[in-house]
Amino acid sequence: MIAVGHAAHFRFGDELLKAGADPNAGTSILHASCEWHFEHLVSALQYLVQAGWKVNSRDSTGQTSLH
Repeated sequence: MIAVGHAAHFRFGDELLKAGADPNAGTSILHASCEWHFEHLVSALQYLVQAGWKVNSRDSTGQTSLH
């Protein structure tokens, strides 16, 4: 999430996914964007959705991004 969210390092994201990174593990990019302002948020969201990220994922307290 940090690799693709902060600077749109999608090639690095590809390598992480190939190595087994789970796009649904940890804090979602939508949750993080409420506190951090990602310069490449739209393209990062599109990239992660294509990688299998679940848009309605829940954080560690069970809340979705809408909460």
